[in-house]
Amino acid sequence: MEPRIMSGPEGTVEPVQPRDLAPGDVVLCEIGTRQYLHIVKALQVGGCLIGNNKGNINGVASHEHIYGRLVEVKK
Repeated sequence: MEPRIMSGPEGTVEPVQPRDLAPGDVVLCEIGTRQYLHIVKALQVGGCLIGNNKGNINGVASHEHIYGRLVEVKK
């Protein structure tokens, strides 16, 4: 399965309020000490269930560790 976003292209991430997130959004979030782009799989109180394009669930990102939503990928 191909990734939703290939490595290399630049993208634009804009700040987002937790109330404006929806399943399917791609967000920049901090997991441990690293930052990743992940897909929002479901909304939870205080955070989002996040995963990847292969259908796997990677965990929960709290709202304070979600820095923005991906709005554009340059080709």
